[in-house]
Amino acid sequence: MTQQHPVDEDAQRTARRASIRNLLDRAGRGILIASTEGELLRQQVEAEIRLSDQATKQCEDLRAESLRRGKENLAKAERIRELEKQLEAYQGADAYRQAETERDGAYRERARLVALIAGGLAEQAVIAAAPDVDEPGWQILYVTLHGRQCSWHISPRDADLFEHLEHVPAVDPRAQWDGHTTEAKYEHIDYLARALGTPGPFKEH
Repeated sequence: MTQQHPVDEDAQRTARRASIRNLLDRAGRGILIASTEGELLRQQVEAEIRLSDQATKQCEDLRAESLRRGKENLAKAERIRELEKQLEAYQGADAYRQAETERDGAYRERARLVALIAGGLAEQAVIAAAPDVDEPGWQILYVTLHGRQCSWHISPRDADLFEHLEHVPAVDPRAQWDGHTTEAKYEHIDYLARALGTPGPFKEH
């Protein structure tokens, strides 16, 4: 079937509507319409009704299509938001893992220095299980530095640095905290570092 050009369809529609107006105008003025003209009027009105029905159907189809696409776009927007949330979570997890890695690296470095102190500078060094930590594997290192006790909690992942030291039960007298604070411990270590690095005889503080 040959499809009519839109311009031809518009011209036919314009002519048909002009014919309908003309016939209705004549009928409105009391002029009798011949049977052939009446049949023509009926055909033209039916054609207009069909066009109207087609236009209505097209509008309904377009409305349904628009609604469907709107739902699809809404679903896509929701999916994008979900992916963005997942990405934020992944980025947050990556940042957390990075922070954990940096923290563990800092603790490892601290543990190496503490192991050096225990093995090379301390008059006494023992290591025992940590009774104040619920997580298994934690230990406490007790060292005596120039007559004073210093202690550190040792993570299970750093235990290999202290395998060569004397391991004692937590009830051993040498593994009892004397009440020193973290501040006092590092003040003593700072003093020792300065005193050992200063030429001349060692000075008490």
